Amino acid sequence: MYNTDLPTRAELPSSGKLIRSTLLAAVMAPVLLATVVLPSEYAIDPTGAGRLLGLTEMGEIKLQLAEEAELDRVTTQAAAVEASQTAAPQDTVDTHGDRNGNSISYEKGRGVPEDEGELEAAFTGNHGWFFRNRNDNEVTVVLRIGGDYGELKQLL
Repeated sequence: MYNTDLPTRAELPSSGKLIRSTLLAAVMAPVLLATVVLPSEYAIDPTGAGRLLGLTEMGEIKLQLAEEAELDRVTTQAAAVEASQTAAPQDTVDTHGDRNGNSISYEKGRGVPEDEGELEAAFTGNHGWFFRNRNDNEVTVVLRIGGDYGELKQLL
């Protein structure tokens, strides 16, 4: 589809103008980073301009909200999983978590006739519960969850 005419050679910027524009952009990028982006996003104000413009306070509020959201997730996950199971001697149970290279095994068991408890998340991330029935015995597993969680997967 044709929407516009191609510019003529006379309408194109010269090499000198392109170089000047590139150099100006290269100078302005770190200036904007130091005076606007760092104060407003991370409450880091190396020049003092962020404080004068009110951006540092905005960055502090933003960081505080992010920290509180992280704490809410951990707190709600702490009481989020309660498991009750009846197991036979060949059954395997594993409760675990992982995120960003961190991993934890909360509890492992084999042949536990009955168990009940809550998972208190050590960190925000993926936390799971695994059960394997290695024999023909019928097993009833009840898993109750609540709170704030991003995703619940059942893998069979």
